[in-house]
Amino acid sequence: MSILKQISLNPSDKRHLLLNSLNCQDYGDITQISSEFSVSRKTVYCTREVGLNAQMGYSLPHKMSAK
Repeated sequence: MSILKQISLNPSDKRHLLLNSLNCQDYGDITQISSEFSVSRKTVYCTREVGLNAQMGYSLPHKMSAK
């Protein structure tokens, strides 16, 4: 979960970001979450990828770096 270490949010906000990113269903959800947590859309997508991989029980090498 290296992406979560790179994000400058408190642990509670990181958890909410991860859970909200996994819950994205509608068009515009990624933008709304990125605005809510003041992070880039790329960060939301990367966080979601980490969460989905964790749900599946594995971790893929992560080359995307969010800034």
